[in-house]
Amino acid sequence: MNKFILGSSSLRRQLLFSEIIENFSVMSPNIDETVFELELPYDYVKRMSYEKLLSIINIEARYPILCADTIVTLNNEILGKPANFDDAVCTLAKLSTYTHEVITSISVFNPNRKDISSSCETTKVKFKELSTEDITQYLSRINWQDKAGSYAIQEDDSIIEHIDGSLSNVIGLPIELTFRLLIEDGLLLEYGLL
Repeated sequence: MNKFILGSSSLRRQLLFSEIIENFSVMSPNIDETVFELELPYDYVKRMSYEKLLSIINIEARYPILCADTIVTLNNEILGKPANFDDAVCTLAKLSTYTHEVITSISVFNPNRKDISSSCETTKVKFKELSTEDITQYLSRINWQDKAGSYAIQEDDSIIEHIDGSLSNVIGLPIELTFRLLIEDGLLLEYGLL
């Protein structure tokens, strides 16, 4: 096993992480992602990345581990992955003309110190005004099934009017924040990755 573990089954997140660390192993966290009643988006996304990390630590605690969770939220409502095509259409119609937030929480385990550090990144994304035809055409061009918020900016950004913040965060892993967190935690230096 390589000296670093990324706890994620997301190919997008794995690709982004490879921009920081070339060789790493992948493990898929197994957790309950149910939102608690009255749970705020920030609390939820932080809890998810932390619980993902704990699920990997329970299996393999010899190596540094990074886990992340990304959500799309509008007016404190978490817009998850669509259940079906109609659900995806409804989600994009709800986001039309509005600015929503994409929040990623990152949690990192340092095996030398046996501690966990974490941080969050928020990007604001404003959608153009979308007709039903715009939405159905857009969904026909992307793989919407596993995307929070039912859109994929890395595949097609034609519905986006403006982004304020990290683009990589919207894709699934904020590169600058991840790099900074690993530097501050000393992991890149300790493991000869810098």
